[in-house]
Amino acid sequence: MIRLVLADLFQFLRRWLPYVLLLIMFLSLVNETDTAYYQLKCLYNDYPDLTYFDYAAALEHTDPNSLYVTIPYSGEITAPWLQLEGHNGEITIPRYTFNKLVLPHSVNHMFETMAMGYDFLLFIILAASFIGTGYRCGTLRQSLARGIRRTAYLGSKYITLVILALLFILAKIIFSLAVGMITTSTVIGGITWDFISMDTAGYLLSSMALITLILMVYASFTALFSIVLKSSIAGMIAGVLYLQIEVYTLRTFVINNALAANSLEWPVYTIGYNANYLLELISPNAIYGYGTYLNQSLTSATQSLLVLVGYCIVFIAMGFLIFRKQELSRE
Repeated sequence: MIRLVLADLFQFLRRWLPYVLLLIMFLSLVNETDTAYYQLKCLYNDYPDLTYFDYAAALEHTDPNSLYVTIPYSGEITAPWLQLEGHNGEITIPRYTFNKLVLPHSVNHMFETMAMGYDFLLFIILAASFIGTGYRCGTLRQSLARGIRRTAYLGSKYITLVILALLFILAKIIFSLAVGMITTSTVIGGITWDFISMDTAGYLLSSMALITLILMVYASFTALFSIVLKSSIAGMIAGVLYLQIEVYTLRTFVINNALAANSLEWPVYTIGYNANYLLELISPNAIYGYGTYLNQSLTSATQSLLVLVGYCIVFIAMGFLIFRKQELSRE
């Protein structure tokens, strides 16, 4: 099994697709950072005498659950509309204005954009390509002809997917830390190493474990359709369609607050709802997540974990069952 996993991993990492997806993820991260930095520059243009250290001092006296920080300010104001309206000696800004750009705060914002589904979408494409390529290229029949059991063959694929998910998340962490060091140096005039601590290490490890589970639920769903339809393209289409339909449906019922208002319980048994519940635990007050729209009284971290593990087990079991009985004479 170990030899199969190593062979699968080596062969897949020799292909161009993983690196294209990583490049897309990196460019998306750079775009998000550029947007956050532009918003900060606009704030500096309105309040030229404002500094990060003013924000940091005000943050110490701000409620940890508050999305906004109020900063005492008596400096110059250049925005005409602010001059006309007058100024009360305070600035109220969203907490993420600085936090997304300055370490160690930006560590807690690494995974928040996953609630939009972009990274899930990339991994769905990767998983479908990895599972379905054997059908298209004929390597599946060659492997089985060499005496490899079907259970071992498919089992190695799922184990390799877990490793790929961990590598995928690790790459995002490395990209985020590298970008965070650059933006921290730009905003405060130097690089801080305060983020290096046991608490940060624990946060990153627990976050990696939770996100790996979420990625594997979507990957196992995609793999199931790639196996059933014997096609990586079909698996991609099924996974992407499911993700988009689920996101749209949950937004309709959750972001419009129908869940809290009508006590609808069915969304808490969907993949997306529980994935976003866990992501909210990883990145509290994430601006892209469902945040307060999630009905916290209808679920818990343990329940969300169990629901996602249950989905993963069902999808993988169905994949094994179908693959063991599948006719491959024409593949």
